[in-house]
Amino acid sequence: CAGLVYPGSLVGWSATWNSHGTFSTQNTLLPMVTRPSGLGCVFIQRRAICDTKSMSDALVALTRPGWSSGASLNIVHLGEKRMANVE
Repeated sequence: CAGLVYPGSLVGWSATWNSHGTFSTQNTLLPMVTRPSGLGCVFIQRRAICDTKSMSDALVALTRPGWSSGASLNIVHLGEKRMANVE
């Protein structure tokens, strides 16, 4: 798994890709109310791209409930010729 990394952040917060042909980009969404004990967005996004092989697996990982805030993610899988947006 690889990607662009903002200073002080982790792979998964910016453009990220894996060796199976999955690429992602994200835009942060700032809800009026957040979950202080929720799951960190960067960890969910990283796991969804770095630990999966298919678009379906990535989408399941991204739709896990309990995020602390929100994001709009664009996912492309080159091998499957599929793309999706998840918010």
